[in-house]
Amino acid sequence: MKKYLLLFLFCLSVASCTGRRVDPDFIASGDVRLSSRGETAFLYDEIHCQMAFNQARGEFRAFTDNLSDYYYIHMYELPSSEGQTIKADLEWTTYSTIEIRKGIALKVVKLEGDTIWLWNGAQQLALTVVMLH
Repeated sequence: MKKYLLLFLFCLSVASCTGRRVDPDFIASGDVRLSSRGETAFLYDEIHCQMAFNQARGEFRAFTDNLSDYYYIHMYELPSSEGQTIKADLEWTTYSTIEIRKGIALKVVKLEGDTIWLWNGAQQLALTVVMLH
């Protein structure tokens, strides 16, 4: 009985850790998107979507042409290096609601050119930001 309890506790600890790692497919992808708990909430496509970036305000938004779906981030500071953690306000649409996170910590997991890959392990949020010039 003790053996099964130890096995159960081990499996529980492993399962709780795996959701906090960054998905390698997210880092490898060049897509502009927001994912929540492994599910893509928004995926930018240049035919049906637009995006905007305001460097002075630290704001990025990607949205469908009819504005039915979007994600918006206000970064308290602009990321400058991989591994850096920033604070931000984040808002996005789902099929039934608008999700809002204020003062969320996001880790810069990749910084390449004008694109930034951000991750929050606790809430399993992954998003890309493009600093348009």
